[in-house]
Amino acid sequence: MSKPFIVIPAFNEASTIENVVNSVKKYVDNVIVIDDGSKDRTYELAIKSGAIVLKSHNNLGYDSSLEFGFEYALKQGATSILTIDADGQHPVDLLPKMLD
Repeated sequence: MSKPFIVIPAFNEASTIENVVNSVKKYVDNVIVIDDGSKDRTYELAIKSGAIVLKSHNNLGYDSSLEFGFEYALKQGATSILTIDADGQHPVDLLPKMLD
């Protein structure tokens, strides 16, 4: 059985995170946001949107955030992992094609 995950690294993305998570959840149930030490409401808004949110208290950087999210997803039994940026620049309507 397929169990895809989407990992979204985020640093101070309160203005876009809700929209990004809500858009991604139309296609995938397992959405992980890595809050990389944000000082704004990114963490709260990602939780409100229904994402699994892992928080780093210090800004560790993009690559470390991805690794943290990948490790978590694999421990949860992910069969595939895709990443989307938290600022909304990636077109989520391509997710079904990518998951196929």
